[in-house]
Amino acid sequence: MMHAFEEIIARADAFALFFDIDGTLVDMAARPDDVVVSDALCRDLVRARLRYDGALALLSGRSLAWIDTRFGDAVAAVGALHGLERRSAGGVCQRFPAPPTLAAARQAICTAFAAVPGIIIEDKGLSIAVHYRAAPEAFEAVRSLAEDLARESGGTLAALPGKCVVELRTTGAHKGSALDAFMLEEPFFGRRPVFFGDDRTDEDAFAAARALNGIAVAVGREPEAVGADLYLDDPPAVRAFLADAAAGGRQGGRA
Repeated sequence: MMHAFEEIIARADAFALFFDIDGTLVDMAARPDDVVVSDALCRDLVRARLRYDGALALLSGRSLAWIDTRFGDAVAAVGALHGLERRSAGGVCQRFPAPPTLAAARQAICTAFAAVPGIIIEDKGLSIAVHYRAAPEAFEAVRSLAEDLARESGGTLAALPGKCVVELRTTGAHKGSALDAFMLEEPFFGRRPVFFGDDRTDEDAFAAARALNGIAVAVGREPEAVGADLYLDDPPAVRAFLADAAAGGRQGGRA
């Protein structure tokens, strides 16, 4: 396993790096906006992006506006909202339109859960995420409503479960299709994609990377269970890899 990571670091001309954010690059937090994006992480992203000639992207369920607020100009290429928003390395942005069914679904979710203690409703514009980390007993009700609304949407919405969250999202793209789109563009074209992810929402990107002779890295999950090739323990381990990738090899003192 270590040999594979060492090859990815040594062959910066041959690989493209793709990172999920929550639970992969940054540690999970009780509330969605409480996650910490450190200056050190942004510096390592910039350095790694330069080493890999720009072939580094973030693939996240977060919105592009949220990512830009936290990461600034550390990363140019971003697949946001599970691919519904995408900005190329050259700065060209694409965004799927919101279906008419989303407004009614938003109202139904707010009516059902806005007053429930511990529930956080995150409106991302093209999707609505219902976080129940502080109210785990609400999981079945959250999942059931999201799935009902998806069925009633005529295929325009999909329910996407994650870690203590269920997201009702616009259909038409996912992290795998975003990765595929990047790989058709410079500076990603002709490289082997390496995707790091921790959640069920990342499995499309695992499959897309492997289909392109790339590598899928599961963070905190058994790789065999999620269709990945390699494993890292947690976000600190991912950040340690990124620091090594940015520097071109292992940093002094790291075991």
